Amino acid sequence: MTIPDTKITTSIKKINFKTLAILTILILSIIDFCTPLGTAIGALYLIPMTMVIDQKKSTLYVFSFISTILILFKFFYFQNSNTHISIYSDRLISMIALWVVTFILIAHKTQRNKTEKLILEHNKSITEMLFKINHKIRHSVSQILGLTYTLLKLPIDSKDEIKELLNHIHNTTQELDLQTKELIEFMIKEKQYD
Repeated sequence: MTIPDTKITTSIKKINFKTLAILTILILSIIDFCTPLGTAIGALYLIPMTMVIDQKKSTLYVFSFISTILILFKFFYFQNSNTHISIYSDRLISMIALWVVTFILIAHKTQRNKTEKLILEHNKSITEMLFKINHKIRHSVSQILGLTYTLLKLPIDSKDEIKELLNHIHNTTQELDLQTKELIEFMIKEKQYD
């Protein structure tokens, strides 16, 4: 059994929601044209906007523009000299609500994209720190352990050999200290970030 490609699955879902939103707009426009002009059906054009919430900004604008045209079309098509002021306000309120929801959805999408970007950057910094811990710090520790093992097991006759081994232990310990300081600074930074 193979795992389906998530990009393809996501793309299919987006297409399905677009199709569903288009069908909803068509059904709403039919209902809108079948009802009297004074009925506030125009606000129902908000429903398809919730179906395309995960689409691109341009798609949200297109759906809002189409819905606005349909809201205005019925108004201009059926308008006559006896049109009451409440009909104007119903259509205007429907359009304002539609565009307010559109801008809220776009702001939400923008904020969500920023949050996802921050999460990716955060995960990248954690991955880098894990690499440092895994390779650099553990490498220094294993070198110190190896040198101490050598000092304990091998007979060393000259002071030069001891001095050379101690210099190597000192250098490795300094490197370990530096890596540990970087790790601590990273953890402090991450704690402030949270």
